[in-house]
Amino acid sequence: MADSEGSTKEVDKLLELKEELEEKKEELNVVKEELEDKEAELEEKSDRISELEDLVKKIQADFENYKKRTEKKIKSKINKSEKEYTKDLLEVLDAFKSALDTEADMNSDFLEGIRNTHDLLVEKLRDRGLREIETEEFDPKKHRAISKEHSEQHEDGEIIEVLQRGYLFKKQVLRPAVVKVAKSSNNSS
Repeated sequence: MADSEGSTKEVDKLLELKEELEEKKEELNVVKEELEDKEAELEEKSDRISELEDLVKKIQADFENYKKRTEKKIKSKINKSEKEYTKDLLEVLDAFKSALDTEADMNSDFLEGIRNTHDLLVEKLRDRGLREIETEEFDPKKHRAISKEHSEQHEDGEIIEVLQRGYLFKKQVLRPAVVKVAKSSNNSS
């Protein structure tokens, strides 16, 4: 009987261990399900993070493009304003040049003052990008011919006289030079 009592205890112990094992399996399955849920949640969050990172990159690129466009527009407006302002000052420059050309009745100190003011204005305008158009050979992009005159002393197309100076502003024609152009005598047109 002792044998049977010992084997009953062993069977009972084995049954207890079996129940315990089943409980642990259930607990393990619950933990496994929770882990799978957490992994799925983690993957969703990782995907969302990737989406947000892409969105941030797109917004940064859009902002950089906006910034470049805005800077370009601002520079263009500044350039246009400078060009218009400089064009307005050409009348002042012409008036100074006219005063310097008719110096007969002026005293020398007054004339020197006008010359210095003219030179200062020219210097400041050059600093801003103003250049006088060269007037050797006629260029329809830079000169406006108001007449063609026959000339034995000049080549065909050569500028004979500059009636009004022309100017470039940052390599763009601000005002074309108004000129008379030579037409050779043997040219029948």
